[in-house]
Amino acid sequence: MRESDAQYLKDWAAKNPGYWQKYRAKHATYAERNRTQQQTRNQARIAKDAPSSLNPLPSGLYQLIPATAEMIAKDTVWLVEITVLQGPSDIEALYCK
Repeated sequence: MRESDAQYLKDWAAKNPGYWQKYRAKHATYAERNRTQQQTRNQARIAKDAPSSLNPLPSGLYQLIPATAEMIAKDTVWLVEITVLQGPSDIEALYCK
C-alpha cells in the first residue's frame, strides 16, 4: 500500500469513528464468518512459518544440480535439488580414512 493510501485510510477512520464497530454489530453473521476465516488464515500462517519437525532434513553431504532454463518459468528463481549422498553415520567414515 502506498503512503498516500495509508494516510487516506487513517484520515477516513478519524472522520468516521466507530464505523467498523457499528458495521460488525449490524452484520453480525458476516462478522462472525470473517472472524472464523481470519483465525483459520492466522493458524495456516503460523503453521507455515513454524519449522517442520515431522521430516527434518538430516545433516550430511548434499549434491546441488543446476536447473536449465526450460525447467523453470522465471529466470529470477533458483531451483535446487537436494540428493542425500551419505547419511550422518556414513560421513564420519568418509573423513576418518
